[in-house]
Amino acid sequence: MRNKLNTPVIIKYPFWAYTAENPKARYACINKGEAYCPEEIGDRAVCVDGDIGEVLKKLKIFSADVEAYCPQEIADRAVGMDGNPGTAQKKPV
Repeated sequence: MRNKLNTPVIIKYPFWAYTAENPKARYACINKGEAYCPEEIGDRAVCVDGDIGEVLKKLKIFSADVEAYCPQEIADRAVGMDGNPGTAQKKPV
């Protein structure tokens, strides 16, 4: 069984601290069942409780408009709107 407490120490806590120290920083989190942040950065945070794949599909993050800003090797691995890896379209820049 995976220890779920290791990841926050590596990822979440440093981002929380950076956001708290930098008034221009914002914190965003998409995490099913564990989307939260400290109160002190709550006014500069967006926490979405959900499956990241489903949330990104709903936001259309992997649409062709966004793909134009990705290197081709990343776009090739990106999941397209049909849900299949490698089917995202990269628009010419």
